[in-house]
Amino acid sequence: MVKGAIMQPFYGGYSPKLQLHADDIAGVVSMYGKREVRAHKPAPPTSTTTGRPYQRVTHRTETPSTPKTTRRPNTQSTKSEGVRPDLCKDASVDAITTLPDGTIYAFKGSYVFQIDGKGKGVIPGWPHRIESIFKGLEGNLDAAVTRKNGKTYFFKGSYYWRFQGTKMDPWYPKKISMHFEGLPDNIDSSFEWIGALYFTKGDKIWRFDPKSKPHVSEKYPVSLQVWNLGENVPRIDASFRAPNGHTYFFYDQSYWRFNERTFRVKIFLNEQ
Repeated sequence: MVKGAIMQPFYGGYSPKLQLHADDIAGVVSMYGKREVRAHKPAPPTSTTTGRPYQRVTHRTETPSTPKTTRRPNTQSTKSEGVRPDLCKDASVDAITTLPDGTIYAFKGSYVFQIDGKGKGVIPGWPHRIESIFKGLEGNLDAAVTRKNGKTYFFKGSYYWRFQGTKMDPWYPKKISMHFEGLPDNIDSSFEWIGALYFTKGDKIWRFDPKSKPHVSEKYPVSLQVWNLGENVPRIDASFRAPNGHTYFFYDQSYWRFNERTFRVKIFLNEQ
C-alpha cells in the first residue's frame, strides 16, 4: 500500500483535488496492459441537404452516342492579326458565301465583311473579327459554300466547319475526309450548282454529288477550263452563288459572272 494512492484497501474519504498517484497508474497497466494508440479515421462527409453520408459512385466509361469530333490545335495564322483589311485597296478575298437569309459575307484574313446584295459594295461599319460573328470559326479560310438545305460549310487545310446561319453546329471542326471523301485538302474555292458541290484547287475542279456513290466520280478532277474562265486564270480564289441567282468566280482583282444558260462567263474588274 502506498500512502496517497487511490487504489487502497479502504475508503480514504472525499478529496476535491484528487490526482492519480504513480502507483495507481502502474496498477492499471499491470491489470489491463498498455494502451494501443490508433490513427483517427475521420467520418465521411455528409450532405448539407439530407444529412446522410455521401456515397461514392463508380461510373463506367462508355462510347458516347454522338460521333466524336476530331479536334486540333488552333493553327490560325497570325499574319493578319491586328491588320484591318480594306477591300477598296485590295479586293482579293479568301472566301465568300450567301447565307439562307440572303446576307453575303466575304472573308479575308481574320475579318469578315458584309456585302450589299444590290452591288453597292461593303456595308458601312464592316469588317468585324470573324469570331465575333461566327463564333468558333477560324480566320484565313480556304473556301465557303452554303447549300440549299441552309447549311454553310467552311474549309481550311484538312478541316471543315458547318454552320446554320452564324451558329456553329456541335462537334465541329471535322476532317474533310470524314464527309467529303475524294476531295483534296487545302482547296481554293467551292460553290453549289444544280444540286452538286464543286471544289477547285489550282487548275483542277472536283464535282461532289451527295446523292451518288461514290460522291466524287472517277472522271474527276478535270481541268478548270471546262468552265471557260480563260487560259490566263491559274486558279479560283473564291466563288459563290449570289441572291440574284448568278454564280461568281474571283481571282486576284477580277471576277467572272457565270451564265448558266450559255455556260459562259463574263469578266469584270473587281473594283469597289
